[in-house]
Amino acid sequence: MTKKADYKISEGDVYLFRYSPKKEHGWDGRYHCFEGYLVAIKEDDEIVFYDTYWGINDKSGRRFKITEIELEVSKGGAFDYFFNFKDVTLIESWEAKHYDDKDIFRVSRQKACSDGCIYYYKKNGSERSQETMLQCVREKIKEEERNIDHAISNIKSLTIKKHEIENGNLKVSL
Repeated sequence: MTKKADYKISEGDVYLFRYSPKKEHGWDGRYHCFEGYLVAIKEDDEIVFYDTYWGINDKSGRRFKITEIELEVSKGGAFDYFFNFKDVTLIESWEAKHYDDKDIFRVSRQKACSDGCIYYYKKNGSERSQETMLQCVREKIKEEERNIDHAISNIKSLTIKKHEIENGNLKVSL
């Protein structure tokens, strides 16, 4: 985080926030039901921040004022700009594979406990990336080749077992 004069917070901004390191021992609860993505929302002519643990871009998460955030940062925490909702479009997870990593933002709730708790956004105006798409296809080809190799190995093993059973060896493990 830069000095307060160096940044302008706007409604819809999303920041990556990390609490300051805890000095004493024991559990302090700061990270319980806490995701670390803070969304700037205007309330009564003031920008406040809500964590995304319970929901994205709403007021269901833990609430922070900028003074609380600045205090945590002054003690070693972090508060870094990620994106603004007006600059991105929500996409399906499968669509993210078509774009360069620099054009995709991933925000989660509930520690990304399931696919439904992960939200993907792409920068407005970003184009599909040929290199990213080729890399994805190459990885899928390698995976399928591994599957073929595994299947061939299984077929050989099962064929040996079949011959042993045909020859009367009923002690073969299936």
